[in-house]
Order: sequence, then structure tokens, then C-alpha cells
Amino acid sequence: MTPSVLPKSDVLCCVFEVARSNERRPEAGPGPSISVVINTDNRLALLKRVLLALRYQTYETFEVCVVAGPTEDGTRHYLSGIKAGLKIAHCDARNLSKSRNLGIAMAAGEVIAFIDDDAVPEPEWLAQLARSYDDSRVGAAGGFVHDNSGIDYQARFVSVNRLGFPQQDSRPTPELNFPGSPLIPHLLGTNCSFRRSALIAIGGFDEEYEYFLDETDVCLRINDAGFRIVQRQDAWVHHKYAASGIRDEQKSVRHWYPILKNRLYFGMRHAQSHYSPAEIVAGAMAEKRAWEADVSQKTNAGLLSPEDAKRFHNEAAAAEEDGLRAATEPAKLMPAAMLKKRPQPLRHFARLSPPGGQRTLVYSDAGEGKSENATDLMRSQAMEAAREGHQVHLIVASNAMPSVDFDDGLWVHDLGSGGPVRAERDERMGEAIRRIASRRWIDAIYCPTTNRALLQSFIGLPAAPIPLEAARTAGNL
Repeated sequence: MTPSVLPKSDVLCCVFEVARSNERRPEAGPGPSISVVINTDNRLALLKRVLLALRYQTYETFEVCVVAGPTEDGTRHYLSGIKAGLKIAHCDARNLSKSRNLGIAMAAGEVIAFIDDDAVPEPEWLAQLARSYDDSRVGAAGGFVHDNSGIDYQARFVSVNRLGFPQQDSRPTPELNFPGSPLIPHLLGTNCSFRRSALIAIGGFDEEYEYFLDETDVCLRINDAGFRIVQRQDAWVHHKYAASGIRDEQKSVRHWYPILKNRLYFGMRHAQSHYSPAEIVAGAMAEKRAWEADVSQKTNAGLLSPEDAKRFHNEAAAAEEDGLRAATEPAKLMPAAMLKKRPQPLRHFARLSPPGGQRTLVYSDAGEGKSENATDLMRSQAMEAAREGHQVHLIVASNAMPSVDFDDGLWVHDLGSGGPVRAERDERMGEAIRRIASRRWIDAIYCPTTNRALLQSFIGLPAAPIPLEAARTAGNL
């Protein structure tokens, strides 16, 4: 089918037959119903972005549950205006585990997927997570997480030990997935999913973890309950590291209490069959000293104030006392009434569904010799296609550093304008297109006519791309 927005001028050319790793467009088969839970607080603009990204998901059977935190920033008013398409709850405390339990209580999906409000999923995210649940033994699955550049990774394969300390692995580690394992496969909280029945069986999240190690605790208890944890090599999410009550926009921590307290609590709760209490405390104290050195360095550099340094020592003392005390008390799991409560039926989220189905279109605006007219026309057509619901990738060269961002429905691949010679920039363009093509079927690439030879050279296109009008006549679009 033809998208209604196609180049209507000879200024642009359409290039077909992109080199692909897949031989055909994959068809979405039946899968489990999914509830996407977003826990948000004081990030209204970012919440709007992730909700928009979810409208482009290729998976059909899912709902979205939003749990808004206590901060008055307009989020609750905004959600009340669109509540027909969402399930909404409110959390009265800045406690991520409590917020997640509220999300679980609302969720009607067979699978519950969590994504942070400062993250963006790629369109195939849910479809790829769903494939892991064909195996009834699977209790959890998660994918790769890009860092804020959108190109590099925050995490791919991670395992954690019983003290909660992570290690980066070069591959998935299913061999670690057995009850009592000293190391377990780990999933990041911004890209994790769980079979709902498994979450209910283990009692949901432990609300002692107001922040930090909350999803690690769940992964460990899922593992020890005998469920399988799947670490996928796809299901990509882009994590943008927005400022929070814990860290600033440079990821610099300014509130240390939950990190130090939960490290000690986690070890005392889960590691005593593998470590002595003295070893558990020693591990937590080693982390405290590492944070102490970090605070001292940043204070000397003027990034933290002397008052911040004093506050660190006060928080560290309280964290040690409270972590040890909490470990002697019952875990603060979901209340029994919430565990037994039957949620409202699945409320299907309104996806964008263009006539004839979603197409993947790439617009390249980063080559040499393009006219202002071509640039304006290309951007307007890319935006119009995105508004219809097509998956649109726009390649530009404007920021100082290369990046990938989701902006108003467009996936913007910035090659960076930090002075690379033309050959280097052209190679970056080829890399960007090849990266897109490696993840999904590309239906067409649009570029200024002057860039045709470039694209042929760098992505292995045929010597004579099909002219746009001929393609329409032949039914290729």
C-alpha cells in the first residue's frame, strides 16, 4: 500500500531494495496480552514522549498503565484529559517499588512490561519481548538499553551476585538461571518484563526499595522461585537519564541514602547463604568508601558544596542503621488485598494505524549539495508520514556529537557536525542506514537527488534505483 505522503517533486529521489538482514517483512503473530507500566514523577514532558512512542508499537494487544507520583507538575491534570485510553493510578510517595506495585494491581495483561518515563522504546519493543513468553517456564524477559547518546549502550548482558553487584557479560547467561545461583541473569528496570502470574507468586516488589536494586530484588526472587529469565539481544529501549530526586542531568548522585541503605539491605536479605554477615557488611562499607571518595573529589572540584559533603555523611550513617534494621523485619511486599484484587479488563492502547499498515521510511538530509527547497520538502514530508503512523527515520548532521533521539514522532539520527571530512560524514550516513536496516525492514529511502550515488556506494543499493513513478506503477509502494 502507498503511504499518502510520498515525494511529489523531482527534488527527491526514492531508493529501493535496501540491503537487509531479513528476507521478508515479519508478520506479527498472536502473543500474550501485555500491560505497559510507566511510573512517573515530575517529568510531564518526558511522559508525553514515551506515550507518543508507544503509539508506534508494532504489537497490537497491549494496554498502558501510568502511575503518577506526588509531585504537582501538571501530570495528573494531563492524564485526566486522556484517561479514556489509559489506566491511571496515583502514588502518594516517591517510592518506585510502591508505584510499581500499584501498576501491577491495575495491569490485566498476561505480561507486565516496565519502562521508565525518561526512556523511549523502539517500535518492535513489545513484539520482541512477547516472543520470549512462548515458553511457559519463562517468568521474565528484557532487552538491550541504549544510553543517552542513542548509539552506545547502557547495558546489554548483565549478571548480578547475591550482594547486588553487577558485572557486564559478553553474552546471555542462562546457565546462571537456577534457584540459589550465586550469580543470576539481570534485567534493567527501564526495560524489563515479567509474567504477571510470576510477579503475583513472589509478592510483587519489596517496597523497602524506594529506589535502587528494586528490579534486581525481583529478578533474584523470580530466579529463586524457579522461573527462567530471558536476556534478549533486541527489544531496544533508549534511556535518556533525566534528572531526578537522586541524580542530576549529568548522572551525578546527590542523594545517597537509598543507594547505601538498599545495598546493605539487599545483601542481608539475599546473601546469607553465600556470605557471612561480616562479608555482607564489608561489601556495603566498601561501596560507602567509594561514594565517600566520589563526594570528596566532587567537593574539591566545586561540583558539590561542603554542605553536600556533610549531608552525605549523615545519610550514610542513617543508611547503615536503617538497612540492618529493615533486614530483620518482614519484607514489605504487595499487600494481600492488592495481590488478590482482580484488575479491570485490558484497555487496548490506541496505536497509530496508517491505511495499509505501518511502513518504515528513511529520509536522508545529511549529504552534500542539497538545496534549501529539498531540505524543507524532505522534513515536512517526513513529519507528515510520521503523523500518519509510519515509522520514520530522519538522518541529519547538526549536533556536535552523533546521537539518536525520538522527537515528535521522528527517529532523528544525527551524524554530528563536529568537523568530520566529507568522506567520514558519508560513511556515518551509511552506518546509520545499515543500523536501521539491521533491525527492521526498510520500505524506502528518500534523499536529495544529488545523494543517490552516495547511497548506492555506502549501503549496497543497485546501480539503477527504480524511479518513483515507475515504482508506484509497478505497485512497489
